[in-house]
Amino acid sequence: MKRLFLVGLSLFFVSILSAQEALTLTDAIFEAAGEIQGRVRRNSIVAILDISSRSGRMSEHIFEELMAEIVNGSYATVVERDQIDLILDELEYQNDAGVSDRSAARAGRMLGAQYIVTGTFDQENEDFRLRIKVIEVESTAVRLMFNTRVISDSSVVSLMGRRGSSSSLTNDQQRILEIAEAEILSYFRRYKPKADIDGNKVHGEAKYGKDNVKIDVTFSRGDYRIDIVSTANAREINKWKATLKSRIDKKLGK
Repeated sequence: MKRLFLVGLSLFFVSILSAQEALTLTDAIFEAAGEIQGRVRRNSIVAILDISSRSGRMSEHIFEELMAEIVNGSYATVVERDQIDLILDELEYQNDAGVSDRSAARAGRMLGAQYIVTGTFDQENEDFRLRIKVIEVESTAVRLMFNTRVISDSSVVSLMGRRGSSSSLTNDQQRILEIAEAEILSYFRRYKPKADIDGNKVHGEAKYGKDNVKIDVTFSRGDYRIDIVSTANAREINKWKATLKSRIDKKLGK
């Protein structure tokens, strides 16, 4: 009897999730911001570490819009992006499924934040799913697990789309380029980067002082190659290459 009850309860929750109405991206971000403000203490300090997605543009869009919603709500203080980037560079933090809550909490302590926000945006069948997690820094307890379907409308397609990709590339090859694009925008974000897919290559640029750094990730012969042109010293360039490769490989599961 107990087993039948549990099975019935499971089917009930599955039916609720299946029937969940998909939101527009704008509404999903607005709802996520409201949920975050409902789970953190008033006047607390919140740091949004990263939003992971296969599209660098989508990650940046959600990050900026979520930050704006929280700031405009005047409920909590949000750590400035530049401060977050400095700490993440020091920790060589990479936000993906393998990062522990303790690692996020450590970054939060260094930032002086009471709460850390991380998230993912992934495709799910015909639509997408936005997941947002809020971690309390002091206890490393998870205070929010926000999860909602997002309609694959024209704005989402534009931000997630395969811009300039080559029709000769397979889905796996295209995935490498999309991950490379996202990691260029994430890793170099304190240097105001730009990145775009063009055929079998991702071309990126970033400002390093007065230097215009050029970053190319090219897919060739079943693998990819990273080329960086900069007036920075060789040690710095090699560090950029090694770290960027490590981030891409980790997202690829290597």
